[in-house]
Amino acid sequence: MINITVTNEITGAVKKYQQPDQEAADAMIDKFIARDLWGKPERYMKTSELPEELQSRVLSTREVELGEESYEESLVKSDYVIEQEDLTQNAEYQAAQVLRRRAVEYSKIDSMLLEALAEKEAGRPEKMDEYLALREQIRLDHPKAE
Repeated sequence: MINITVTNEITGAVKKYQQPDQEAADAMIDKFIARDLWGKPERYMKTSELPEELQSRVLSTREVELGEESYEESLVKSDYVIEQEDLTQNAEYQAAQVLRRRAVEYSKIDSMLLEALAEKEAGRPEKMDEYLALREQIRLDHPKAE
């Protein structure tokens, strides 16, 4: 699981996303950048036409010659910063995933509990034994992280 945080440094807006893997995260980022959803990407602008509020965002300049005309361009930093965190390497995330999977497995057999209790009250403990064996198997298959 990949957490993505995008901060627009011009507006201060923060967007958060999650993607299942790095490939999906990269595809989403590329698509959103292409649509300018987070602001403008890194770009060249004529230095003479550069607004004052962007002057502090200049990364470099270059001289451009177009026939007999020449002018200076400034490389302006993108409006946004993208941060990614791979949760598959995060121990807390992994422990939470184990607990979620265990809870899902327990929920699959929860419907058996009422019937097992009723059968046990009636003197037939086989259903309860079956239920408890399934719970034990789930506990063994999905141990809690320590």
